[in-house]
Amino acid sequence: MVLNMYCHGRRRMLPERHLHPPNLNRSRILYPQLRLRFERAEQIAGSEYAEKIILPLGEWENNVELIGFFEGQVVAELPTLCYDEDRLKERLLTLREKGLNEVQVDNIGALVLAKSLGLTVHGGAGLNILNTAALDEYQKMGLCDATVSFEGGGEKTPESLKSFCDFMRSI
Repeated sequence: MVLNMYCHGRRRMLPERHLHPPNLNRSRILYPQLRLRFERAEQIAGSEYAEKIILPLGEWENNVELIGFFEGQVVAELPTLCYDEDRLKERLLTLREKGLNEVQVDNIGALVLAKSLGLTVHGGAGLNILNTAALDEYQKMGLCDATVSFEGGGEKTPESLKSFCDFMRSI
């Protein structure tokens, strides 16, 4: 399999070492994960060690062959605002048939839609989760994990970070 990627307007072949993602243990992760979010698919070369590769939904649609290639790492970032829920549902169903199983959401409506389609849902920073009570509520709604905002009050000490990490491991 040869993958051609675009870089700075020029086409180049993805190096062979990038064609075989490592066999990472993708069972329940109990440690911080390296998740990489890109704006465009051509930027993902060299990201095979990331637990998750996050691209906007439209980029996965335009590069559907990469979904199977990065199996288990693919996360589609859903639009923050959605004016046509039926169209978004169609797009997600089409990509689910191609192997997309995970999305990242930044609003409650997208969370509900993605869960109704049987997708694994990750919470983005747009959910503005500031405390464990908010995280508990999102977990009840079906969120599997979240990017938690550190904008909330409280002291940012190594002890508080350890406490937070212990909590995240428990969910």
